[in-house]
Amino acid sequence: VVDPNGYNRFYHSNGKIWKTGSYKNDLKQGEWKHYDETGYLKVIFRFDDEGKQHGEQTGFDAQGNKVEVQFFHHGMLLSNPNK
Repeated sequence: VVDPNGYNRFYHSNGKIWKTGSYKNDLKQGEWKHYDETGYLKVIFRFDDEGKQHGEQTGFDAQGNKVEVQFFHHGMLLSNPNK
């Protein structure tokens, strides 16, 4: 059950956390974290009040090292310094 106005956790079929984050008025808000099937943090996304990606999006490898960074402004990709 998804809480449209609060913090949520979603799980992989193996019971490990898949993603965490909050909704406000059924829109993603603030920081969301996505994990792989083994429980390692893969990506941190950030969302504005309209549910659009905003700010830094950061990707990680299995050792927790930052491997990818992208910057968004209210849903628009501004830069991808990894390419």
